[in-house]
Amino acid sequence: MSSVGQRALRELDQAAAIAGSKTLCDANRAVHEKLRYGVHNGPPGQEDV
Repeated sequence: MSSVGQRALRELDQAAAIAGSKTLCDANRAVHEKLRYGVHNGPPGQEDV
C-alpha cells in the first residue's frame, strides 16, 4: 500500500480511538468528518486549499 493510503488509514484509526475523556459519540463524529471531507495527505503543516 502506498504511503498516502497508510497515512489515511492511520488517521482513521486515530480518529476512531476512544481514550481519555473522548466518548463514542466524539469518536464517531471524528471518523465521519474524515470519511466525508477526506484525510489531508499533503506535507505536514500544509493545509488543503
